[in-house]
Amino acid sequence: MNYCDFSDRDLLERCLSPQRDEAAWNEFVRRFRPIIAGVVFNCLNRWKKPHKDLIDDRVHESFIKLLAGDYRALRNFEFRHDNSLRGYLKVIASNVVQDFRRRDHEEEEEALEPDADSPEIADSGDFAGQTETRLLLRQMDAFLQAHVPEHERTVFWLHRRQGYSAREISELRDIGLKLKEVEYVIWKLTRLLMDEFGKGDKAPPEDTAGADV
Repeated sequence: MNYCDFSDRDLLERCLSPQRDEAAWNEFVRRFRPIIAGVVFNCLNRWKKPHKDLIDDRVHESFIKLLAGDYRALRNFEFRHDNSLRGYLKVIASNVVQDFRRRDHEEEEEALEPDADSPEIADSGDFAGQTETRLLLRQMDAFLQAHVPEHERTVFWLHRRQGYSAREISELRDIGLKLKEVEYVIWKLTRLLMDEFGKGDKAPPEDTAGADV
């Protein structure tokens, strides 16, 4: 059967059917791989020069995330409009790159840690403050991963970490939220983090030290 003319919704239903139609999955990859690869390239390009192997690895990770746990991420997805699956896949790909960036940053930090025989590094108040901020941001991100949907977490960090305005986020097709909805997500998650981490009336810290979360 030729699935090229199937809608995204019908194609996904066929992919998740008990028969596990290989032709449907081939069309799924053909149709959505360029979309995922485009997001991976754009996200990587914000902080390092992407190359083919790096992009291919992140695309592969994105598909692994979609297929893990008997296709749990795809089975839990709900269509809100005709293009919502494409937006969802873009969010998945964006999160994969963010996770990779965090791992890469942690590996760089480990590589920079002094050996036991190295001279003791003088304490720096600025370094200490940056370290505390990085740790707090990671704790906050772990908390959000456990308590809110991924698309809300993505909206929040696009605003807090990448500096996108609520209007700019609402104009991203892969997000699929109106301006008021974006503003509400940012407000809700800010209050959630304030309540959890006891920061009073302070907002979550900006990622001024270049910390990954």
